[in-house]
Amino acid sequence: VALVVGALFTTAVVFFASFRVPQWRVMERSTFLPDFERTINVADKVQPALLVVTIIATAMVSSSIDGSGKVLGWGATTGFVFTLLGSLVYMVPLQRRMIRTGADPAVPIPEMRSRWIKGHLTRTAVTLGSFALLAVAVVASA
Repeated sequence: VALVVGALFTTAVVFFASFRVPQWRVMERSTFLPDFERTINVADKVQPALLVVTIIATAMVSSSIDGSGKVLGWGATTGFVFTLLGSLVYMVPLQRRMIRTGADPAVPIPEMRSRWIKGHLTRTAVTLGSFALLAVAVVASA
């Protein structure tokens, strides 16, 4: 279960990094903001739930295996928890501010977009690393 849910969450995060981020980088402000808001509103309904289930399932797997798999599994759990914390503390407030104040021309949307993209790419790297640790933990315990 942990691998399936983890794969779903990881795929969603990588999808954004691979397809949406390159498009958002080159969009004009007037096009970017509505597209960003629409996409984020959809993602925010699914991704947090997938991440929480991934954390719980990964912790359950980690507590049920022994040896190096256990260490790798807890490393994966920790990485997924950091992904959640980074999203709650940094990414969500930034994206809400972008959506809420984006219509104001004085708001520095290009700088905020750049920070959001860097944050998302960091989240993607941590997510991929965590999923890799989870996969190796499961294989090591087999």
